[in-house]
Amino acid sequence: MIKSGYPRSASYEVRDAAKEKCGDRSDRKTRRESLFKALCTALIIVGFVCFTALMGEEVGARFSEGLMLAVRRVLPITMPFMLLSSLASQYIYPECLGAPARIFERITGISRSALGAYIIGSVAGFPIGARMTAELYRRGELSPSEAERALALTDNPSIAFILAVVGEGLLKSQSSGFILLISIQAATLVTAALFRGKSCVMTSIVVEKRGKFDLIDAIKSAVSSSINMVGCVALFYGAVGIIGERLGGAASVCLSLFLEVAGGVHAVCALDLPLSVELSLVAFALGFGGFCVMAQVASFASDGGISMRKYLPLKLVEGLLSALFALAGSMILWTFN
Repeated sequence: MIKSGYPRSASYEVRDAAKEKCGDRSDRKTRRESLFKALCTALIIVGFVCFTALMGEEVGARFSEGLMLAVRRVLPITMPFMLLSSLASQYIYPECLGAPARIFERITGISRSALGAYIIGSVAGFPIGARMTAELYRRGELSPSEAERALALTDNPSIAFILAVVGEGLLKSQSSGFILLISIQAATLVTAALFRGKSCVMTSIVVEKRGKFDLIDAIKSAVSSSINMVGCVALFYGAVGIIGERLGGAASVCLSLFLEVAGGVHAVCALDLPLSVELSLVAFALGFGGFCVMAQVASFASDGGISMRKYLPLKLVEGLLSALFALAGSMILWTFN
């Protein structure tokens, strides 16, 4: 009995030593990551303070302009849709959507519960779909992997903005607006299909039952989300204005394309470019969304406990595919005209 038991105790000692070694490595890695995040945060704070000290008046003027723009134009449009998203996520059941929900699930590999967020996000625009996705995840209707991919899938520019503002307003062409709309929606679904995961039923956790709609809580949540969005718009609008003015030319346009979608679209449309190039750049800006939208989505993802690790790669692919599809569409339009 002693001899037979000795190897077992020795093996346990080896396993314990290995676990302690792995634990020490994990602790060191965690400490390095924490130190790196703290260092990056400190550098950002110091850089912002120095930048503000050197250019105080201009910084104040630019951010005030961005804040007024967000309050006057963005907030009145988005606040009702924030409430609508809460209402829709409460009462749109997957069973009510029927065959479209099943098709959506097969194409994307994401639970059919996210179809409502995809539809509302496409109608309301950035970042309403991502907000609904975070609410669905908090209720346990999406797995962590599904929620990470659904953030990018449901975060799209509104149909009205594409057709009315960009198509008819900036490009002076309804056909161009429809090409952009088809290109962006196609790129979104193709990206979801390319990075398709396996849809899973959340049987391991208790799914929170949908109770009665609480208007007061919905208003509080909508106000909080709107304040975050106004802050992001003001910050990025000011940054683009200050940095872009000093860069000038193509560098300023590229900066706008990646930082703030509305400014990027306006900057591209202000240039005298061939229609195919113009549509491709605008489609990329709308499909990618910009880091301003990404910051807004990150606030919702953080509140819901969703990782953002897949969001940026997926949105980059969406932007590139949108540009490619828009280029093909512009060539078809040019051929028929």
